[in-house]
Amino acid sequence: MIEEIKAQLEARRFQCEVDYWWRVTAGDPRQVNEVLDRIARQRGKAGADRLREGLREKWKEKKADDHAARVAGEKALSELKGMTW
Repeated sequence: MIEEIKAQLEARRFQCEVDYWWRVTAGDPRQVNEVLDRIARQRGKAGADRLREGLREKWKEKKADDHAARVAGEKALSELKGMTW
């Protein structure tokens, strides 16, 4: 029971860290690499690699969200063009 709670807490802490670094770097690859270099010096390569994976997942989510928003916007625009006023 306690181990499960610890695992959930660590997962939440890690997600908060990923969200924080995503906001700080705004997803800019140069800034992300600088952060990962700093993390690698502080915590080692394994810590930096784990954060890299978390940021990569965040980037994929953002890319998918942007695509969905673009598709929805194009659909709404095409519906407006079809309307007669």
